Amino acid sequence: MAKEAFNVYKSVYENAVENFSRTEKRYRVQKASELDYTRAKTNVANAIPNVYNAESSVILALWQLKAVMGVDLDKEIDVAGKLEDYADHMFFDIHENDDPDLSGNSSLRQLAIQAEQLSKTIKMQKYASLPSLALNFAYSYNAMTDDFKFSQYHWTPYSFVGLSLNIPIFSGGQRDHAIKQSQVQAAELDRQRINTERQLRIGIRQNLQTMETAMRSCDAAKDALASAEKAYDIAAKSYEVGRSTLTDLNDAQLMLTQARLSVSQAIYNFVVAKATLEQTLGYDFLDESGNVDLEKR
Repeated sequence: MAKEAFNVYKSVYENAVENFSRTEKRYRVQKASELDYTRAKTNVANAIPNVYNAESSVILALWQLKAVMGVDLDKEIDVAGKLEDYADHMFFDIHENDDPDLSGNSSLRQLAIQAEQLSKTIKMQKYASLPSLALNFAYSYNAMTDDFKFSQYHWTPYSFVGLSLNIPIFSGGQRDHAIKQSQVQAAELDRQRINTERQLRIGIRQNLQTMETAMRSCDAAKDALASAEKAYDIAAKSYEVGRSTLTDLNDAQLMLTQARLSVSQAIYNFVVAKATLEQTLGYDFLDESGNVDLEKR
């Protein structure tokens, strides 16, 4: 998105320079007023900070990407492709995901693991109230002397077998209290799971709605961009032959800039919502061999 904004503002700057050149030529032959000349020169000056700001945004975005990837910030990297490449994958029936599978969601999987651990804890606490029977057996063969003549040692065998029965009789209600406390925690965890799943499904619907809105906005923005490009070409040619004013040309340039940014913003909103949806559904983009497969959907 930062690169697209940079390209747009760079194009605005180039158009401003070209328009200033036209105005300067007309001004020299007294076909343009000093006001038009000053406005055209001001447009060039106003376009420069936007280019610098957009370029700075690209550098900052790359720094953030390096930080996420664990790459040294001084290492030169770049991002292949452009935002418009994602537009080819935007348009599809999003209602296919109306009933998504949340089994891969990390939050729900963590809650499931906690519930399983708590269930085993309750089972162990219940087993603590049952009688326990223990069987012990030991066998040893000993000898004592101060030399290493093993054949002359007097070996003495020793062994025993023990059987013990432990019957819990009274614990002051401590075990029952621990079981009830764990059961309450299990119930709270189940309510937390239900609420988490509900919030996730709300988030999924919100992402799908954002994606659908972005698709519609992209269609409308592309139509507006085509009209804005045509209007700017007409205004530029009309200004060159003296049939329109610099103000008309500036208005056409503003509409063109807004249209280009609107297209990029719609695609960007779709990509962000789609990435958030994939994160919610727990997509890991790994094939059967554990390698990254970005085409996996």
